[in-house]
Amino acid sequence: MMHKAIIMQAVKSVVQEVIERYQDTWEEVDKDMVYKEIVNVLRRLGGGVEVKMYEPVASMQHMCCEIDKFLVVQIGQDDVLTGDNTLVVDLHFKARFSLIRASEKYAKFYGSLKPSFVGSLRSLHTDIHLLCQNMAASFKSSKMEYPPWRTELVYRNSYDFRNTSKVQAVCCC
Repeated sequence: MMHKAIIMQAVKSVVQEVIERYQDTWEEVDKDMVYKEIVNVLRRLGGGVEVKMYEPVASMQHMCCEIDKFLVVQIGQDDVLTGDNTLVVDLHFKARFSLIRASEKYAKFYGSLKPSFVGSLRSLHTDIHLLCQNMAASFKSSKMEYPPWRTELVYRNSYDFRNTSKVQAVCCC
């Protein structure tokens, strides 16, 4: 167990280092190029690291708020409930929660987010929950209806790489 935790921390550090290299040009950088660089670095690491790229299946794409590709890095067998041996890398994370008519409070909260997400499934679900609560409050304060494609369930489903009716592997790296 400790061995996997050490490998997972090393993988997370490597991924964050790659992302930080592009920090100053994040808006303009080709995210596919960054994904490729991450995959190449992880390949060199070895150690039983499995990397897959996913994207929503066509029937989910219209509901996923421009959900694009994301990487899933697994170290050995994963605990289905906790996802402790799984690292999700989403270079488009912040953009998925952008609101055109955001409340001042949400705009400030949104402005504090990092552009990408690198973390466990558990922390991904926690972040999605927090973001969706804040989005709902923003819609409510603006007296706007909360769109069904902005619900926590839709966001969580868009990352559900275990459910092939929602996402598909596009690359086993």
